Amino acid sequence: MKKSLLLILFFVCFSTAFKAQNNIRMVSYFDNKYKGAYYLAWDVKTGKSMQYYWGDGKWNQMEINIPASPLPGATGNIMFEVYYDQKYESAYYICWDTKTGKSMQYYWGDGKWSQMEINLPASPLPGAKGDIMIRPYYDVKYESAYYVVYDTSQGKSIQYYWSDGKWNSMEINLPEVPVK
Repeated sequence: MKKSLLLILFFVCFSTAFKAQNNIRMVSYFDNKYKGAYYLAWDVKTGKSMQYYWGDGKWNQMEINIPASPLPGATGNIMFEVYYDQKYESAYYICWDTKTGKSMQYYWGDGKWSQMEINLPASPLPGAKGDIMIRPYYDVKYESAYYVVYDTSQGKSIQYYWSDGKWNSMEINLPEVPVK
């Protein structure tokens, strides 16, 4: 009996530790202006994050970080992506809820991380059945920022581009089921 209880206790502890390890994600970018690498590590359940930079031969924690609760009211996992704007030598983080797609963008300015006033729609992918993911990219040729928002269960996606001071959805997107 004692062996059975110890075995069950071991599996519960192992399972809990394993789940906790799966909650951490990271993204990175290289800042051309400061000639340095930066990493953002965060907990997908809470959104709490810490940014690191390389300096003096070691990784250092940033003193000023994105708010501990970057997306209030999130019901799914909290994810981040980063894109680095080559022209303006600035990094932008987008934080979103994988269940709803609600997002918030952050940028560095005046010595702090600030929320963007204009963000993607609160529901950027109507009818999504799986987790919602967002991938940014910057087109150097056209000097434009884009986001592709997609459903992990089917691949349905919508691309957004920045124009006239707002995010607009593209009229032409990938097929609703891109892999058959």
